[in-house]
Amino acid sequence: MTKALRVVVLIVGLTFTAAPAAASSITWTLEGTIFTSSIAGINVGDAAWMSLTFESTTPDIEPDPGCGLYLGALTSVTAVLGSQTYPSYSGWIEVSTGQGTVPSCGITPGGFPAYTYRAFELLAYWEEGPVPSDDLPLVPPWFSDAGFGIRSLQGGTALAYIESAQVVPEPATVLLLGTGVVGAFVRRRHRRR
Repeated sequence: MTKALRVVVLIVGLTFTAAPAAASSITWTLEGTIFTSSIAGINVGDAAWMSLTFESTTPDIEPDPGCGLYLGALTSVTAVLGSQTYPSYSGWIEVSTGQGTVPSCGITPGGFPAYTYRAFELLAYWEEGPVPSDDLPLVPPWFSDAGFGIRSLQGGTALAYIESAQVVPEPATVLLLGTGVVGAFVRRRHRRR
């Protein structure tokens, strides 16, 4: 194989390993500070953390173009709020552009734009920001009014402002990139001998 052909094969290989694949399972981590609480063990000023995992390929079952309803999309939500740890739940995701024409997703027609990730009592939300469509976002949106927390079935509430939101790399993507780097290193070392 000529040197030029090897370089082309290496560049094409690196391009495919570095290019983002169509994600299906996405995980976000959210960090913040409790700003309101009526639940024992969770105090204003306490640190808060939440991990959300959802399937980005879940179909929208709501025909209204201003509202997305993704039942079962939320595969895992885990949270630590103050001294309380909440185990993993699954749930649904609602997306409203604020332009809906029928009552759906728990909102009224012409309601405010919002993303709501809800699992049993745990939730994360982004409200009154630019929601361009009712599609699921692949990265956390940034609005002025964004938070996460718990709404207890007994009536208590504890909410935190989102101060940091990150997308957790998919293990398969990290493994694929690592394998490509190791392969390039082994190939180069083999050629030196």
